[in-house]
Formats: sequence, structure tokens, C-alpha cells
Amino acid sequence: MSGSTLGALEHSEASLNLLKAIEARSGWALAMDTKGRIRHQYEEKIKHGFGKDWLRRLATTNRILFIKCQNVDKGTRTALKEAHFDTEDFKYVDTAASTSSKKLVSHDPDYSPKVRKALKRISVSVLSAAEGLQID
Repeated sequence: MSGSTLGALEHSEASLNLLKAIEARSGWALAMDTKGRIRHQYEEKIKHGFGKDWLRRLATTNRILFIKCQNVDKGTRTALKEAHFDTEDFKYVDTAASTSSKKLVSHDPDYSPKVRKALKRISVSVLSAAEGLQID
């Protein structure tokens, strides 16, 4: 969302660069759940501009990877709730946990150190856009 100027401005440039990298780098794709929960979020929040055009280009070039997600285990869900994780964001965690990379890019402050520790239980790592750019 930051790459579409919908998030914190201090992350906009790195996020925009990550969006461009996802589109340009071979083997990179945007993961979305097959239930359409993430797609719905994008459609609700990105109404115009670069973000909408970027999503359209990814879709037309088969760069969106639709993941059949499983809910993360009960112990991890409990640990996340105890860390005050926003339960609305489980869609992102479920999707990231179901990918081969197990990477989730976010600048959301809800991904606190306690939340990140709970996510390590399922090998999900939360990266900033700048950190995401460092992945080979």
C-alpha cells in the first residue's frame, strides 16, 4: 500500500522500488489467497494511479500467485492474539505462511517485536520494503 502512497510517507520510496522490483525480477510474484481476502483489500484501498496499474500489469503477466492458504496453527494464533496482533491481518499471515518464501512485507506497526517472535514459530519473517529489495 505504501508504494501507492497509501501508507506512511517515509516508506513510499522504498515501497515503490519494491513494487517495481516485483514486476521486473524473474521469479518474483505477488502472493494472494485463493479466498480473495487480500485481493479485496487491494481493490478497496487502491482505486487509481500507479498501484492500480501495477496490479493490472501483474495480473496480465501472470505475476500474481494465488495461494491456497491454511490457517496457522492454534498455538501461533493464540501467541499472536496475546501479542495484540490485529486479527484482521491474519489473512496476510496465513498467506505468507503458505508460500515457499514465508516472507511478509509490511511497515504496519502491528508487527511488533512480540508479533514477529510469534511468527518465527511458523518461520514467517516480516520485512520492510527496503529489506525486501535485498532478497535475491
